Amino acid sequence: MNLPQTDRSGQRGRSEPRKRRLRLKIFGSGKASKKNPAAWLVLATYLLLLLSRLLDVVLLSRDNEYLFVMILQIMIFFIPAALYIRLRGLTAAGLRLRILGLPHILLILSAALALITGSFLLGMLLGGVDSMQGSFSLYDTFISKHNRGIANTLYLIVAYAAMPAACEELVFRSVLCAEYERGGLLCALFFSSFFFGLLHFDLGLLPVYIYAGALLALTMYVARSVVAAMAVHFLHNLFGLFSQPYLTTFCRMTGSPGLFVIILVALLLLSVAVFCGQAGRLLRRYSELNMAPEYHTGLTAGQTLASFESAIRSLPAVLCIVLYIATIIISR
Repeated sequence: MNLPQTDRSGQRGRSEPRKRRLRLKIFGSGKASKKNPAAWLVLATYLLLLLSRLLDVVLLSRDNEYLFVMILQIMIFFIPAALYIRLRGLTAAGLRLRILGLPHILLILSAALALITGSFLLGMLLGGVDSMQGSFSLYDTFISKHNRGIANTLYLIVAYAAMPAACEELVFRSVLCAEYERGGLLCALFFSSFFFGLLHFDLGLLPVYIYAGALLALTMYVARSVVAAMAVHFLHNLFGLFSQPYLTTFCRMTGSPGLFVIILVALLLLSVAVFCGQAGRLLRRYSELNMAPEYHTGLTAGQTLASFESAIRSLPAVLCIVLYIATIIISR
């Protein structure tokens, strides 16, 4: 007499597959990646950026400064990222290179306002109004020049707003999040924002840049597209180019920044509320369409902490931190 086949749990036949529940999870799945090479890309961008500072004086004395700045950004960010993507075999879907839709517009605008107001408030809290520069600069090195004329203005926008947004988000959101999210969403958010903060080599404003990196990463994950983070970054840079100097001057002229701070706090709270509301609507929409999270889920808190530990103790990550500390000490 043949008995029916049973599995190890004692149930007859094969058990029915469980229906997957769609919900936001912050922990990843699988073993902690001990050989994640993403920090090597970060280290390469740091070194290339520091080397580019040697050309600062030469570039600023040339008439075609904008062209040189754009070429340098391609060499510092885009070319290393393209080589890394090629070697690692990352796909456009994995990098979240997708076109945006109309529902993302409100998310982008609210995130941009939260980034602008939050960064300004953090900067004032850490160093006062004097810490907020009167003119926009890239990595505290290449200073933007406001020349007259439509052509010069377009060059300015491309070189100091569009190019940095596209190149930096490709490296620090698209590539880094794709690599580090194997250890969970928290792991990706942390290393994306942490390495982005170190990129600027400014200890006094490090929390500002980390805040910016975290908000940009959240925007990318909610929109499921790095283009959304690029758009937010671009709007922030555009504000820095044309509006921040006037706001800084206005705050200094008033003598008492109390009212100014109250307005910024109100705008920050409003933008955060709108961002969270729109994010909730988008996530519910994804759930209705049965769209599973694009990052790995299922790790326990202990496994996620192991991912953190293995990533932060990797050789390239340690070298990035050492390079940052050494640069800060030498530049003082």
